[in-house]
Amino acid sequence: MLFKRRPVLLLSCSLAVLSACSSPPTSTPSGGVNPYAGGQSHPWSDPAAPNAADPYANGRSYPWASPRVNTSSSVVRAQQTTGSTDSFLSDLGWTAATNAWGPVEKDKSNGEWQESDGRVISIRGQTFAKGLGTHANSSVTYNVSGQCTAFTATLGVDDEVSGRGKVVYQVFGDGVKLYESAALTGTSAPLPITVNITGKNELKLVVTDGGDGIDYDHADWAAAKVTCTASAPTSDSFVSDLGWTAATNAWGPVEKDKSNGEQATGDGRAISIRGQTFTKGLGTHANSSVTYNLAGRCTTFTATLGLDDEVSGRGKVVYQVFGDGVKLYESAALTGASAPLPITVNVTGKNELKLVVTDGGDGIDYDHADWANAKVLCGSTTPPPPPPGTPALSIENPDVVPFNDRFVFSRIGSLTSPPSNRVHDRATVVLRNTGNASLNITDLTLTDTWAFDPRPTLPISLAPGATLNVPLRFTADFATNTYRHSGTLTITSNDAAAPTRTVQLEGVWQSQSENGVEPTAIQIMGAFGLNATIPGYTLNSPPSSFINANRGAVYAQGDEVISPYWQAADASQPVTVRQLAAFHTYLNTTAVSWYAKGSATTNSIFTSDGRDAQSLLPNLVNTSSSAAGTFAPGSGTFGFKVDDEWSDPTRNAQYADIANGCNNGATSGYPCGHHLRFWPARDRTGTAIPNTYLLLMDYNCGYASSPSGCNTYNVNYDYQDNIFLVSNVKPAPFLYNVGGPTFTDPSGNVWLADRYQDPKNTSFTYTYYSPSNLIDEGGPTQAIANTTNDVLYSSYRGNTGTAPRVVTFNFPLSNGTYNLKLHFADLAHTTAGNRVFDVAVNGTVVFPNLDIVAQAGGGKTALVKALNGVQVTNNLLTIRLSATVDYPSISGIEISR
Repeated sequence: MLFKRRPVLLLSCSLAVLSACSSPPTSTPSGGVNPYAGGQSHPWSDPAAPNAADPYANGRSYPWASPRVNTSSSVVRAQQTTGSTDSFLSDLGWTAATNAWGPVEKDKSNGEWQESDGRVISIRGQTFAKGLGTHANSSVTYNVSGQCTAFTATLGVDDEVSGRGKVVYQVFGDGVKLYESAALTGTSAPLPITVNITGKNELKLVVTDGGDGIDYDHADWAAAKVTCTASAPTSDSFVSDLGWTAATNAWGPVEKDKSNGEQATGDGRAISIRGQTFTKGLGTHANSSVTYNLAGRCTTFTATLGLDDEVSGRGKVVYQVFGDGVKLYESAALTGASAPLPITVNVTGKNELKLVVTDGGDGIDYDHADWANAKVLCGSTTPPPPPPGTPALSIENPDVVPFNDRFVFSRIGSLTSPPSNRVHDRATVVLRNTGNASLNITDLTLTDTWAFDPRPTLPISLAPGATLNVPLRFTADFATNTYRHSGTLTITSNDAAAPTRTVQLEGVWQSQSENGVEPTAIQIMGAFGLNATIPGYTLNSPPSSFINANRGAVYAQGDEVISPYWQAADASQPVTVRQLAAFHTYLNTTAVSWYAKGSATTNSIFTSDGRDAQSLLPNLVNTSSSAAGTFAPGSGTFGFKVDDEWSDPTRNAQYADIANGCNNGATSGYPCGHHLRFWPARDRTGTAIPNTYLLLMDYNCGYASSPSGCNTYNVNYDYQDNIFLVSNVKPAPFLYNVGGPTFTDPSGNVWLADRYQDPKNTSFTYTYYSPSNLIDEGGPTQAIANTTNDVLYSSYRGNTGTAPRVVTFNFPLSNGTYNLKLHFADLAHTTAGNRVFDVAVNGTVVFPNLDIVAQAGGGKTALVKALNGVQVTNNLLTIRLSATVDYPSISGIEISR
């Protein structure tokens, strides 16, 4: 067997030259000495040769992860049933790789023959944070499991070889050549490609020399990524016929309809457990997990479990089945001698199915675990009749959020004399018999501070399809004097698949309304089991904790997403907004709206009742229905508004932030007005819920007409005045019109000005550029060649008026990877050589000696310079233009994720 990836360097050395082969080369490919002299190469391959005696020796393994696939949220009622997302190949494990000059490098150029000795990937001055660095002749192979639709990359010989080299790129899918480039040299421009790989299981990237040998053939697959999709099943389906949304495996890829085999794709055998063979199923290896999107359509998961016969009776594993993050089934430890184990698991209403195999406590050796005949029963024809005499219990949550088996509550003060606030201290658990025989519920047990309201009479028998309502009341008060409570409801029945079921109960209690004793944002999110990563804050943070010590600065904390504007992730589906909490002034309603980017007109989503202004799950105004709503923005870009606070911080009053110290310390120079904030919603396992975000809001001074009308003491930056769950959204690109006003281009995109005034204090102007006294240049709209967007290129900025002739733009962003497009047109010059400047991004010169006229082909001609894979690591993207001839000039800046 072949196991842990340990790259092998294959060197042929005689005793006479042994010393020369034991140290790295003394020259680089760009140096004066030819490192390829005499046909020198440094062949490398992965995986290494096997250890026939013990393939697991020294803890070897072959970790593998599938490309990511986007699916719907498991915490909203209306489910998306398909989705797509991109995965950089450098973030995935290959199944095989060979290279002629040391190891294939991830997110670096090839460099020399040592591991990780490459540089930033660079092709004709365009740098990339992501990609593969290879050297002809090379090949890199990935298992994409038939779920991906497109492979994209930018091809070119890396700048580290100073214009030398010649290569040909090839892309194969399942052994068939799908693409071949022309010969590219070290002076060829970067070549973007998109290759259709729909239905392909194996993706192989090959680089050959261009017919002149391998000298200097340092070939980049820059920003190489795959786009993958998965659809929820609509009928009974073997899971091996479905696309998973995520998969990991300790010994090469998860195999479909085969045993795990070794580390290569498709190298398993027919699935066999104690001599019983199966044509369908999954072959995995502990530790592994495989996740599927069910979209709430399925009722039952069935499979036969056991270690595959290919390990000859060895190994020990434990199988687990999860639905929406809750463990539904766990086996006893099975060994290579255990009989096949058939299982049936109720997955009714579950959106996510996760199949997990762990080692049996003795390490992963020989843990080849089969999910034989693994199948989900779904669709309009399901559930099929269970075996005669089979009751089945399902649990439903009328509150919709957070999960069917998790309920949240809140209350204030004492039980005997509570304040007049309306609170969410009661909820009903609905038990339904989805089987075909009577379901006998024999016991209901509560823990912590919950009581039946009232307790149902037991035992009770439910006919097929019948339900039992179990009303509960949260009873925390001064006797417990604890902010956060966690309890359970345990249900005992004759459901043979799950004779006991547990419902999670979460509650928050406060001693009085308002007055500094409200639950914190972290405690609220923890109660829902919807986590966000915010450094320095825990479930035990006191109520007085500030989420943002920087007092309104546009500065990301943890995995917060800086995005003033949004788009629908699926433009054919509505966006859903659901209010999770309100903790602000009692009797004040909350109006939630959306607005199109560039417009001041808002569109109502819903208004929540002021009587619920100190509660979890407030209701719509003048109703007892949960505060939630939807809207359909189509493909447009939009923002959110909650009462007088906007998701675009440039529209919010900032004088209170400044008075409270927004611009001090680490955030000096950052803009203020950050009153609506977004974090990716994560489920109970910490997994991000695709296209779903937590919106946290803090009232500031949007209501005040002037600085004197704002009491800065009342602005506390706790960001739990209102909390919402927003689904089917993605961050929109940032578009800035440099030197001109906000406008809408011919394609309907809104470009914002690169400076703005505080809407309540117009004496304060914030600029994204420095020096801040740069003048607006250009004027009336001119005819610009090579574009339909004349307005964008008719204004620009760059004249500093004096030395140094340097212009800097700073944009606050979340840390992460971005793509950048810079837009130029020279309105003053028509011949080359009259304006020359360097463009640096985050301290690295990416476009040296940029001459707009020379590269655009004339004056008044649009030029777009793209830079992909830009890494932001300090919450700030910095673009610096430094001129050597005349002044720099830039017309537009486009930033996308």
